[in-house]
Amino acid sequence: MDSRPANDVLLGRSAPTVASVVGDAHLGKPDFRKSAPVLSLFGNAVLTSNSGNNESGLRTTPDRHANPIDAFLQPNELDASKATSVYEALLTLVPQDRELSILLNAGGGWWKSWRQMYPDICSSGENPTLQEYISYAVGQRNPVVIGNALLCLAISLQHLPTDFDYSHLGFLNVGRATIQQYVSTVDRFVFSEDDFMSSLEGIETVLLQSKLYINSGQARKAWLLIRRGFSYAELVGLADDTRSSRADLHASSNRRDSALWHLIEVDRQLSLILGLPITVTHTSPGLNTGIEPQTSSITSVEYRRRLFTIAGSIIDRNSHDSTPSLLTTIEQDHALDGLAKSMPDKWWDLSSLQSHTPDMGDICDRLFTQFWHHQIKSSLHLPFMLRSATNPQYHNNRIACFTSSREMLRIFHILRGCACTRFIHYCQVMDFQAFTAAVILILGLLGYQPASQKHDFDEQVDDWHLIDLAVEDLRKAASESDNSVARQSLRSLETIQHARHGPLSESSKNNYSTKIVVPYFGTIFIAPGERYSRTEMTQEMSPHFNNEAFIGFNNFTPFSLNDYSMESIGLSDFDSLLWPPKSYTDLDQEWWGLER
Repeated sequence: MDSRPANDVLLGRSAPTVASVVGDAHLGKPDFRKSAPVLSLFGNAVLTSNSGNNESGLRTTPDRHANPIDAFLQPNELDASKATSVYEALLTLVPQDRELSILLNAGGGWWKSWRQMYPDICSSGENPTLQEYISYAVGQRNPVVIGNALLCLAISLQHLPTDFDYSHLGFLNVGRATIQQYVSTVDRFVFSEDDFMSSLEGIETVLLQSKLYINSGQARKAWLLIRRGFSYAELVGLADDTRSSRADLHASSNRRDSALWHLIEVDRQLSLILGLPITVTHTSPGLNTGIEPQTSSITSVEYRRRLFTIAGSIIDRNSHDSTPSLLTTIEQDHALDGLAKSMPDKWWDLSSLQSHTPDMGDICDRLFTQFWHHQIKSSLHLPFMLRSATNPQYHNNRIACFTSSREMLRIFHILRGCACTRFIHYCQVMDFQAFTAAVILILGLLGYQPASQKHDFDEQVDDWHLIDLAVEDLRKAASESDNSVARQSLRSLETIQHARHGPLSESSKNNYSTKIVVPYFGTIFIAPGERYSRTEMTQEMSPHFNNEAFIGFNNFTPFSLNDYSMESIGLSDFDSLLWPPKSYTDLDQEWWGLER
């Protein structure tokens, strides 16, 4: 069993300098965004695209946190008076006991599942409740720790039910305004101080802040922030036990290990979705694909660490290989299958989740881990699935990609509808992942079937049913305040979904186009590709099909990816921190509104 700690994984690469780690965040060269899996769904044999004169069409948002850090910075003792002043300023934002208790009871459920997924985060060898952690932070007189407590409160505000009565919280006027106040204050007084951030607690600040970004759909912001976290890990020697560490880093090795693995996992999650390079790469085959099938069960924490070790090699392949190796892909697939066998069958069985309500932390941990397993496997086989219509050699890749996409949508439906999880605020990034999985299935239904293969109508019915469920789940998510990702995904998926109704003729299919918005990537124009075939399904063939599920499109407009363009979106006027206007297609625009 590979129980290699996170610092060993970090050292598996040639040791980068801090400057090189930060420098990798520059998006000018090469354009890794072209390797984003979602964009390949709109440039293939079913849907075609053309970038025109604008090769990327993507607006890169400047990042105020990506300034190079002096690699020779010598940590000094914190200025006691400055630390005290910052601590006291942040302390004034902590609500009174009564309001704090109400807030955490209603919105603090995320803490248990987060701590279960990443043990020892924010504390060593203990398992405090969120209220206990807030009390601990108040008593520490440490500006970074109290800043982390405020970020925990901001996340709890994100997780409040949509029907929550804010009048119970006397210290709040508007929930989002309070979140904005917490985040901007921590950014101004904690993030701006390298002395504060160059600590284990500072790295945990990065992790909490990235969670806020991901929850609100700011995926690129989170990606940039995680890279900054690796820079601090390098500065303080968390990645190398042989380097001297600061006196305030005498925490348990488990806590440091958990923080580093958290950085690795989030970095790879976001890089896989956005088509961006990972911060820490590995050249050791043993780290990438050498995970052997297990004869006994492992914990979900160990499972995820192995899973994202494999994911690292897949992301490297997507980023650097224009023609991925089928042999390497088969080896990576075997590694994923071997890893899957390390968990018992009952762990994979989702039917039990429908009949009873298990521990909330356990169900979140289990479903999220399974969801990412299928996401990674789908991304592994996607490049070959897109070639499978004309090359029977890739038949197994097509099957694996579609199967994993189906499982993603099944888990997404459980997460969005299960009684035991309905009040948990799931990150908007997952809505985008469900959109991607649904588009993959639609491509399969509209053209990615070998010409010699008979259509399996039962499978088609089941796939359209999964897509219908995804549309309805996204519709419910879009009704939540500030869920721009779900709204954009819903509109685009409904448009693409209507391709099954036509009417598209050979003479007209290239003369029309329609515009859709791909979250995080902008606006594109889509049209039928050479392999497009309209699917006619009668009500008898599709007992689950519900025409009323598709609203807002009285007449189908043939869609065209032949005029592929990414429209540039203007910057925010900074009137909102975490909730951009609904019209914005770039969900990661620069939205820091306060001057330092």
